[in-house]
Amino acid sequence: MVTKATGLDERQLAGAIGWLAREDKIIFNAPHDGKLANLSLMLNLYIG
Repeated sequence: MVTKATGLDERQLAGAIGWLAREDKIIFNAPHDGKLANLSLMLNLYIG
């Protein structure tokens, strides 16, 4: 679903997620009840 939405293949998507995780720009929330995990992206926007 994410590869289709972003237009990235699986390898590119894995690299992008890894890079964002290394930069502390992504948060993984893995539930313990078997539901889908959540990914949250942090965006810094500077205007001026």
